[in-house]
Amino acid sequence: MDSTECRCGRVGYMLLTSLVHRLVVRPSAGSEHGGGAAGYRAMVASALPDDSNLDDSNIDWGQDLYYFLDWAKQHSDARPLSLAYFNNLDYRICGQEFGVVPEDPPEELDHRRMARDTYGPLPGYFALDLRNLKRPTMKHLYFERFKPIAKAGYSIFIYHITLEQANEARRDMGLPLLGEHDG
Repeated sequence: MDSTECRCGRVGYMLLTSLVHRLVVRPSAGSEHGGGAAGYRAMVASALPDDSNLDDSNIDWGQDLYYFLDWAKQHSDARPLSLAYFNNLDYRICGQEFGVVPEDPPEELDHRRMARDTYGPLPGYFALDLRNLKRPTMKHLYFERFKPIAKAGYSIFIYHITLEQANEARRDMGLPLLGEHDG
């Protein structure tokens, strides 16, 4: 048996014993999900690339930016295109510039006095990473009202919001509606 087979055997043994320990020795593991089978499903689900299970450094280390740049290149008609991307890697090193995704309006704002195009939702194409979509401290919660049209990698969601969709959401949010010239 060579050293590679030996290492693979050890890794397999460690994974198997870890799984047995989790399921047999500690069957209450995952009790926050109901324990037993529910805990097992939660444990398995946490290993899957589902956006509801991803956060912070297990979302993206920059690799999804390249998937997004490929998408943007293949969809040159998706303009204007804005990007909300949280990473230590500044996307502009790739030689691209994108607009800024409009933020949620502040709750204490007098909506009658604000410029209509200051806060979202606005029509256009928008790409947001999971951190900007899911973190309560981020300012793009209105995107929960829309469905993405595409996904770049596991962490960047791409939206197309029409003028009609923007106005429907703005009406629900109590914001001034946009005119045809605003879209």
